[in-house]
Amino acid sequence: MDLVSKYRGLLGTGIFHAVLLILMFVLTINGSVIKPESEGITINFGTDETGQGAEEPPQQEVKQPEEPKVVATPEVKRQPPREQKKDAPPKILTQNLEDAATIQKQKEEKEEADRIKAEELERIREEAAEKRRRDEAERARLAEEQRKSDQVNAIKGRMGKSFGGNSSNTGTGSEGTAGKTGNQGDPTGSVSSSNRGPGGGQGAGISYSLDGRNVIGSLAKPEYTINDYGTVVVQITVNKDGAVVTAVPGAKGSTTMDSRLLEAAKKAAKTARFNKVTSPEAPTYQRGSITYHFKLL
Repeated sequence: MDLVSKYRGLLGTGIFHAVLLILMFVLTINGSVIKPESEGITINFGTDETGQGAEEPPQQEVKQPEEPKVVATPEVKRQPPREQKKDAPPKILTQNLEDAATIQKQKEEKEEADRIKAEELERIREEAAEKRRRDEAERARLAEEQRKSDQVNAIKGRMGKSFGGNSSNTGTGSEGTAGKTGNQGDPTGSVSSSNRGPGGGQGAGISYSLDGRNVIGSLAKPEYTINDYGTVVVQITVNKDGAVVTAVPGAKGSTTMDSRLLEAAKKAAKTARFNKVTSPEAPTYQRGSITYHFKLL
């Protein structure tokens, strides 16, 4: 249908131009033909209807009427109708959709990872809180057992004193630094004084206090190489098996705080072994002390 319209337009344009050329040709020929002068009486040349005199005035140029100018009509070319372009199908933005899906998946994975991390942190906090509760309960239990043990020891100590006993030095039965068996000191002195005065004592210079428990073997002598002297009291904690689980030197009754003597006493106290206890009523841990008397080398 478009091709027929195109041919019709071209044919109409040709016919129009042909007619236009014929008209221009006819008009041009008619304007250029000079009509012959008609024969008759000769008339004096003049330009006016009136005049006077015998002399012919100078001839004036008579302007011929201008021929009409034929303006050529510009040829109008008819543009053939443009073919309408068919609308192209819309492009499917698959790349954008894939990118959006990837971003959404990454977002979901990040949210899942954050959730798992938060749950793990919460679990760690709960475990730490539970451990603190267990530790506090264990400390409270040990403190209660120690309190009961101290009460029992205090009662036994009072009973022993009432019968003339001395519970402050159970074990070797000897105390002092003179290097001989005996209780070094003065009969008029105080049992809490560290000034020995004349008298004898155990050569090793070691004694212990742990109610109802006996030493297995003998207490180790502290190893030291410094030329110093003094008394170091080590507070010990013993379990049911008889092992020393803690040893803290410098307890009440110590006369020196030299770090080298304190460390030597601590190492020696950690090697001490006492008899086991099997009674279910016995405390799990029992406190006592070991006293070391250092002398000059």
